[in-house]
Amino acid sequence: MRTLLEPFGTLLAATCLLTTVGCREAAKSTAAPALSESASSADKEPGVQRLNVPKVSAEDARWNSRIAWLSMDDAFAVAKRDGKPIVLIFYTEWCPHCRNYAKLFHDPSVVDASESFVMVRVDEDAAPHLGVKWKPDGGYVPRTFFLSPEGHMDVDLVGPNPKFKHFLSENSPEKLVALMSKARRKFVR
Repeated sequence: MRTLLEPFGTLLAATCLLTTVGCREAAKSTAAPALSESASSADKEPGVQRLNVPKVSAEDARWNSRIAWLSMDDAFAVAKRDGKPIVLIFYTEWCPHCRNYAKLFHDPSVVDASESFVMVRVDEDAAPHLGVKWKPDGGYVPRTFFLSPEGHMDVDLVGPNPKFKHFLSENSPEKLVALMSKARRKFVR
């Protein structure tokens, strides 16, 4: 039996071209959004099963749409209400370091750690006014900040480079996860 996936824009769709059973197993093992079978009478074709894959923008897929990313507008209210610290990331779409950094958010340890935080990412080109306050050591990207549930930046939770304190490794999630762990111990009530 053939399987058609809509849309073909996701990595999961490419992975799931195996079989219907293989696709279901891949979806379970990656904890991807649930796939639902559907076939209207117009879509029914002998030997073809259609699976609906939720549409995800390229930007959301790059930054892992399984993480509950919030806007800056919503993040501060949610953090205060839930008593969760904030991870605030400034990036741009054109930046190759940002694209590499985004891949870290697919690492299971980062996904797990993100559940204890209000996660925010801001495209600095799309909303330059939001980044003005968040340039204590320059306007480079990506920049990652750890904030208290009240929205105060923690000046001790920074990367290893004293010149670019809010630039974390784009090649390995260890430093990001370590800083998330420190922030969680410091701020989670």
